[in-house]
Amino acid sequence: MPTSSFFSGKTWFIYVIGILSGVLPVIFFAIGLEEFTIFPIAFLLVWMAISYPYEYVILTAALVPLSLQMDDIGGGLGLSIPTEPMMIFFVVLLVLRWLLKPSVSLEFIRQPIVWATILYLFWYFITSLTSTMPVISLKSLIARCWFAGIFFFYLSHRLDTRKNIQWLLFAMIIGATIMVSYTLIRHGAEGFVRLHSYTIMRPFFIDHGIYAAFLAFFIPILFVFGFYGEQFSLSPWWRVIFIGLFIIFLMGILFSYTRATWISIIGMLGLGVAIRYGVTFKQIIYFLCLAVGVFIWKNDTIIYELSRNKQDSAEQLEDHIKSVSNISTDPSNLERINRWKSAVEMAKEKPWLGFGPYTYTFQYAPYQRPQDLTLISTHAGTLGNAHSEYFMALSEMGIPGLLLILTLFLSSIYTGIRIYRKARIPWVRTLAIAVTLGLSTYYIHGLLNNYTEYDKIGVPLWGFLALLTALDVYHSQRTFSDEHSGSDS
Repeated sequence: MPTSSFFSGKTWFIYVIGILSGVLPVIFFAIGLEEFTIFPIAFLLVWMAISYPYEYVILTAALVPLSLQMDDIGGGLGLSIPTEPMMIFFVVLLVLRWLLKPSVSLEFIRQPIVWATILYLFWYFITSLTSTMPVISLKSLIARCWFAGIFFFYLSHRLDTRKNIQWLLFAMIIGATIMVSYTLIRHGAEGFVRLHSYTIMRPFFIDHGIYAAFLAFFIPILFVFGFYGEQFSLSPWWRVIFIGLFIIFLMGILFSYTRATWISIIGMLGLGVAIRYGVTFKQIIYFLCLAVGVFIWKNDTIIYELSRNKQDSAEQLEDHIKSVSNISTDPSNLERINRWKSAVEMAKEKPWLGFGPYTYTFQYAPYQRPQDLTLISTHAGTLGNAHSEYFMALSEMGIPGLLLILTLFLSSIYTGIRIYRKARIPWVRTLAIAVTLGLSTYYIHGLLNNYTEYDKIGVPLWGFLALLTALDVYHSQRTFSDEHSGSDS
């Protein structure tokens, strides 16, 4: 499928559209018709989505970290502006195009991540129909589908060249760089104190946990672009720039004071070392099963040892790190355990279908046990979710939902390791492992928080899954002769 260019075809028409889209809002504003300033920009975006769909999608991806969250636009529905309206319109175009010209790619159907995604979304649909709050669940399903439809299914088919892959990653990195630079400058003016870390990234991110989890996706990508940039034909100057960005993003994570992301970075490093030294996917699964088994077997001893830690969240980094394992006095940790236990109690009542997607917030309060309540507990549903992707899936979509989200995540780890072991071209191997490690930061973070309903996490999550799928389908069997014969132009 050929990729269109911004500067192909009738360039004069492109320039006219660009000039009008820039000048008309100024004119409207000057004559007091501010409400009309959006129309030329909207017209430009509509034209771009139809004429240059891939460029439209990467523009959307670049704008994600800079979008603004509107909590309630009616009916209890929130929306990120301008990215989610852009996504909704593009999904409508994709559906219309598929209805007019339906097609199924057999090479994609055989890919493990694609199968896992289809099964996961199918179960999401089933549990939305059986939900205790079907309207809320169906709204969540629609949002999940526009993330997956654009940034997984569509992108998987368009990332067939290295140029397209790099443009997508560069666009996402540019948007993220603007956002993290803005945050660090503001935070530096406040002395990088922890008190301000919870809100300093606003208005772009509503929570420091989402902000740090978003940045963590790009740490392995920036590392390989900086230190292995010759594989991607990057000049020495570009490599220096990416090394600088790598340091800036690490600073953003460090000064977010988000303990879950710090843990995810450490876990990602452990996984990277394990893969580098030949640990197989089966061995990783065995290790995970062993870890879960040991925790179940020795949970009383483990909880007792953790309860001896009395260090609460603190201004000093060392003390803040120590507070990660404090489950005796730290309110945040205690409330997280309360939410997990509530999710388990909900799953006991509805083990196979759960309460329905996105219903945990509205349903968990009666399942809290009095002895687990904390100073920040609430019965009003104003403070949120299960603080875990996995407990959230268990309570909302039952045991099958938990197994399917685990299958989706593990299928990407399996695919990444397989490409790393078998690909013949260095940049494919390097990028596959970087994308896998980027995804792993959220899989680990997901033990302690859940953010996939936000575009800030949903877009990089599905986009990275699309990257792995495309690397597997299009690039893993290529050779140097394939690249230099023009197939990767």
